[in-house]
Amino acid sequence: MRYLTPSSLRAMGTGFSLDTVPDIDILGMIEEAEGLIDAEAGMDERNSLGFGAGQRSFTQWWNPATRRVNPTSAPVPITSVDSFVIQYGQNLTDGSYQVATIDPKSVVVADDYNYFEIITIAVILAGIAPVLAFTGVIQPLARVTYTAGYSIAKVGWRLYLQAPSDVEPKPVWHSRLPFWDTTKPVVVTRNGVTLTLNTDYTVNGEDGTVDITSGYSVSDTIRASFTHTLPDPIIAVAKGAFREQAQYYFANQNQLAGLDQYTSGASTRRRMQHAGGTWRNDLHAFLGPHIQGGR
Repeated sequence: MRYLTPSSLRAMGTGFSLDTVPDIDILGMIEEAEGLIDAEAGMDERNSLGFGAGQRSFTQWWNPATRRVNPTSAPVPITSVDSFVIQYGQNLTDGSYQVATIDPKSVVVADDYNYFEIITIAVILAGIAPVLAFTGVIQPLARVTYTAGYSIAKVGWRLYLQAPSDVEPKPVWHSRLPFWDTTKPVVVTRNGVTLTLNTDYTVNGEDGTVDITSGYSVSDTIRASFTHTLPDPIIAVAKGAFREQAQYYFANQNQLAGLDQYTSGASTRRRMQHAGGTWRNDLHAFLGPHIQGGR
């Protein structure tokens, strides 16, 4: 799961009743929806992170003239360069790489234009400039590991009970935004009063929920300030892509697969038409301004 969880979907509302749908089926539809989104966005499947946060790696031809390479995660912002190695040759005896290790602090990150650039002095200090001068027929490779991800502050975000069933044995308050960054502070208030973590409440960062453990009322106003790891438009796109998969799921459940209309006695059922183009259009609208200088 990268963009949705069963719990967050039930809290969001999808237009379908998911009460009787097993979590395993919902997870399957989520995975299909996320795969479609990443494919449509041209994400590198080998990293399996999509728009999510985490460490990525890639190997790419390195041009000594520009000293640049393009990361594979655009438009997800880069937070750090973890390692940068240039392979300029290979030992013919044992096949080991001949490499120069670049200090990550010597790598400039141009997020808006989607590239990494090594400063000139770092290339000289690494000792590969003279080597490259005599081995122009060899195209050196850059092997890069870096961390990328969104870090979006949500301040005083209102949380809600999903349903009466959330109240027992303790109420679960939903943000409708899964995948919080729980390495950063989460502040929760009840009716304007700040609560104490692990005494008054616990946090489920994956589902984006807060469990109030004591002194609560269903009429309380619960707010949370937290760091979200996904842009709101991607959550909306994922919800739309899930809806498309759910329509096929319920069509199969109602024996409407491959049919526009099914009649049994006096009962007529019509298969819903999916609106897949809508989430795709929304995705491209989000991607447009983010990758103009990138891929």
